[in-house]
Amino acid sequence: HPYLCIDFDPSWSPDSSKIVFSRIHRQEQVEGEGGIRVRGDSIDADLFVVNADGTGGRNLTDSDKELEVCPAWSPDGSKIAYVSAETGDICIIILGVE
Repeated sequence: HPYLCIDFDPSWSPDSSKIVFSRIHRQEQVEGEGGIRVRGDSIDADLFVVNADGTGGRNLTDSDKELEVCPAWSPDGSKIAYVSAETGDICIIILGVE
């Protein structure tokens, strides 16, 4: 099955070495004469972080059918805040040392 993803809401880390962003995944799509169409409503948005040069990408949230959006770094770069689109809650990820 075709797999569509859209990256949005980028935010640079305070030291400009990384970018965090939301990625919408649309699964369960099929291709037909009219192009790609969605089969069901399997939409998910996870947070990803990559190095500024595009390497070292990793999924921070890896949730199923949840929408994590609007990520923002803390001033010291040790945390990322984001919004849960389902609940409207502001959530925080504490980043470990890499």
